[in-house]
Amino acid sequence: AVQYMHKSRILHRDLKARNIFLKSNKVKIGDFGISRVLVGTMENATTFTGTPYYMSPEVMKHDGYESKSDIWSVGCLLYEMCTYQHAFDGKGLMNVIYKVVEGTPPELPNTYSKELNDLLK
Repeated sequence: AVQYMHKSRILHRDLKARNIFLKSNKVKIGDFGISRVLVGTMENATTFTGTPYYMSPEVMKHDGYESKSDIWSVGCLLYEMCTYQHAFDGKGLMNVIYKVVEGTPPELPNTYSKELNDLLK
């Protein structure tokens, strides 16, 4: 679904667990309220928007939003599906932002494969 969006030049900008739906064994993405259709080939969306737990470091630093930022969010979702915890959690917004920008992405527990851990890096 994310690949289809990006091929259609759409950035979701708020991929999170609450915007992923299962229907008839199909995964669907919802809530395109803050999505953006790109016009130029290298254009970045520059509005600071989204849910902090799933925001990429570039978005946190106000460096713009591009397709890689949606992919970062997918990685955060994958981590959350495996652990039932946010990849970057903290006491308050500033602590979450600091962990995303300055921290090291957490690794999955040893019960998951090295390949899955590598995918999240």
